[in-house]
Amino acid sequence: MNPLRLGIVGPGLIFENAHRPVLDRMTDRASLVAFSARSDASRQKVARDYPDAAFFTDYHDLIRQPDVDAVVVLTPIALNAPVALAALQAGKHVMLEKPMARTLEEGRALVEAADAGGLQLLILEQVGYRPSNAALRALLRSGEIGDIIMYDRVQHSMYDPGRHSARGYGTTEWRIHPDFPLGTLFDGGHHSIAQLSRLFGVPTAVTASGEQLRPEYGEYDHVLMLFEYASGMRGMFSHSDHIGGGRNYFYVRGSEGVLSIERRRAALTNREGDEVQALDLDDADTYERMWRELVDCVQHGREPSYTKEDALGDLTTLLAIARSVEEGARVEVGS
Repeated sequence: MNPLRLGIVGPGLIFENAHRPVLDRMTDRASLVAFSARSDASRQKVARDYPDAAFFTDYHDLIRQPDVDAVVVLTPIALNAPVALAALQAGKHVMLEKPMARTLEEGRALVEAADAGGLQLLILEQVGYRPSNAALRALLRSGEIGDIIMYDRVQHSMYDPGRHSARGYGTTEWRIHPDFPLGTLFDGGHHSIAQLSRLFGVPTAVTASGEQLRPEYGEYDHVLMLFEYASGMRGMFSHSDHIGGGRNYFYVRGSEGVLSIERRRAALTNREGDEVQALDLDDADTYERMWRELVDCVQHGREPSYTKEDALGDLTTLLAIARSVEEGARVEVGS
C-alpha cells in the first residue's frame, strides 16, 4: 500500500520533539508532502529538511491540496478545532493534537463533521495507545483487589519558562497566557485525565478547587479534584506543574487489596500489605505504536484504540472541572 500523504499544520515544538522522530522512521507508511506555518523560520526549516514538500502560510491552501490524504493539526489549543473542522469540511482525514477543542460545542461539531463525511478524526493522545491500559483494566476487573472503593493520585511536577520548561514547551506564549481554562491541566494534564478514563470510564460528577500561585503563568498552578462514578467509586486527583517535590503516586484501593501503578510496573498488595502480584507495564515506543495504528486506521477504515468519542468524553470531564473550580460547587459531568 502506498504511504499515507500527510499535511502538517503547525510544525513547531510538538512536531520536532514528539511526532517528527517517529514519522521520519515511517517513510514506508507515511509521507510528509505539505506544511503550513506563519513564520519564515518554519519555511526555511521545511525547505532544508523536506525540500520536496509544499509550504503554505495559510492552512486553507494546504487543506485544498489534492495530494494530501490527511491533515495533522499541531496548533495552539485555541486553533485546534477551527483548523480541524476546516480540514474535515474539505474532505480530509484529520489527526489532531489533544485536547480536541476548547468547548463542547466545538468538540461535538468535529465529531459530527467526521461522521457526516465518513472521515477519520484521530486524536494524538499517546496515553490512549498504551498497551498497559488493557492489562491494568483486566487486573482491576479480575476482582483481585475486590470491589474498587477509590483511587488516589498525585501528579506534581515543575514547568515554567526557565530551566523546567520541558523541552521548550514552557516557553510558549499561548501556554504562559492561555486562552483556555485550567492552565496546564487542560494541556499536559490531559494525559492523566485520559489514563483515568481508560481505566475507570468518564466520571458522573466532579468537585474541584484551584489555586494560582504564579499570576504570571497560566490560570491555576494546582487543581484538586474529587471524581464520582456511576458504580459508587470515588477518585481523588491532585495535579500541579508548579509544586514539584516528587513523591507522586497512583493507588487504586479495593475491599481486598491495593493496586499501586507506577511508570513501568504495577504491584498488587493484599489487606495485610504483602505484595502478591506484580505486572510489568510495557509502554515503550508509545508514539510509534500510536502513529502506526493511526495510519492503519485511515488506510483500512477501522476504529482506533482512543476514539474521537473518548476524546470528547475527556474534554467533557475537563470542562466540568473548570466549572466546578469557577463555581466552587459539585458539577455533574456533561450537564
